[in-house]
Amino acid sequence: MEMNSALIVIDVQEGLVQAGPYEKDRVLQTVSGLIEQARQQQVPIVFVRHADEPGGLLEPESAAWEFYRSISPEEADTVIEKTHNSAFYQTNLQEELERLGATRVVLCGLQTEYCVDATCKSAFERGFDVVVVQDGHSTLGEGPVSAEKLKELYGETIWPGRFAEVVKTLERF
Repeated sequence: MEMNSALIVIDVQEGLVQAGPYEKDRVLQTVSGLIEQARQQQVPIVFVRHADEPGGLLEPESAAWEFYRSISPEEADTVIEKTHNSAFYQTNLQEELERLGATRVVLCGLQTEYCVDATCKSAFERGFDVVVVQDGHSTLGEGPVSAEKLKELYGETIWPGRFAEVVKTLERF
């Protein structure tokens, strides 16, 4: 069966980038490269944007809520607005992916243990082939667990062989 891929860029928003996720510059460079590669290969791109409740970091219409300035959608791209961790929960992402003919999703973005993880598992549960680009996601850390350890835990232990193929870089869509 031929795999039709879609790139899903999760929550690369001003507020989260400004908060300083682990290996921020490398992750932003990887995400930018994935977007460029997808455009060159005419692979559909879905940008996901999280909205918090009023007063939250990612309050809708705030500067922090906006897509990060160098990583933002073009007119042909799909934009999904969400209010929960999973980009599938109470959104039309599944319908959009079906419309695009996608059977494989390539995930990148922020934050590893929240929205990237929830979207990864939700995509897997819906029958998509899931690929996570290890250099294309990051987080801020959570309590006593460093961002580096969280990224390692999910990318090397939780996702591979269970929910997703994890690749360091993407050779092809």
